Amino acid sequence: MDPMAAPPGWYPDPQNPHRKRYWDGIRWTVHVQNPPTHQTASSATPPDPQPVQPQVRSEQSGYPQPQARPVSASFPPKKSRNVVLWMATGMVITLFIVGGLLFLLNNRSQPTSQPSPSASQDGASPTASASGSSDAGIKVGYAVRGESNCPTTANDAQGVLTDGRITSPGGLSYPEIQGFSPSPINYGFIHQSNTMTKTYSGQEGQAVVTVGTLKTEDGFGEATSSALRVVRCVISNPKFYSNNPTAEVTQITENKDDGTVVLQVHIPTEGRTGNAGDRLAVAIYPEKSRKQVVLSLVPQDDSSALEAVNTALAGLSLNS
Repeated sequence: MDPMAAPPGWYPDPQNPHRKRYWDGIRWTVHVQNPPTHQTASSATPPDPQPVQPQVRSEQSGYPQPQARPVSASFPPKKSRNVVLWMATGMVITLFIVGGLLFLLNNRSQPTSQPSPSASQDGASPTASASGSSDAGIKVGYAVRGESNCPTTANDAQGVLTDGRITSPGGLSYPEIQGFSPSPINYGFIHQSNTMTKTYSGQEGQAVVTVGTLKTEDGFGEATSSALRVVRCVISNPKFYSNNPTAEVTQITENKDDGTVVLQVHIPTEGRTGNAGDRLAVAIYPEKSRKQVVLSLVPQDDSSALEAVNTALAGLSLNS
């Protein structure tokens, strides 16, 4: 059955034929049904999966944090819940709650983040190559330094608000952010980018939220390595930082069902008024020929910007 012409319901998952995914009549959602371990011959259809809430470990204590209220499996998911709901939720919470990252997917594996007593140094702990190799050793406290060999192939940056949303030609979009203005930022490595920014009169620093895509041919391979490389390229970019600071990983979480990763780091801003540092969050959603990326960079002491970004990312959507 062609799901594009089908009514809302459960259909074979195009990413995994051994399970079902909910089609809301417009797009595939994050809701999946895994087959039961023991299925009797008389069972015509697999039972609805029971929601599983993950344990989240914080960078402060390392102990499981209070879980969100279970999501009911008795009702079909809302149409607004698409394949990036969990990614948006992760971005929002990492911006607002240090070390707290809750994913509201059914059947989710436990996040990969682990506590660390202090930041490690790049020379003394596992590091990722810029070419996109595995970064299994990355954990909370990992020190991230800038990269001097970032791609410069992307030249299609834009800052355009259309129908109240910032939309990447790649499909990701979010609603207008209060206090921000559409403004292009040419990262050099984020293709199809669309951005809103907030500048601060009389002082350094800016708040940025960008959606776009990454290309495999630019060296963005595995999702965790790609997220890490985005961080490396941001902190080494003089558009953002003149002193190439060393960032510290505060959260890293992976959705093992589809390989999506959310990486959060704290960036020190020595010499800037307030000196609270910046909060950079990067979410990567891998597709066959490219990777969707969401990037948010917000000064830690600007509570109004954090709240505005929090609200906007709750409306993150993907149409591709």
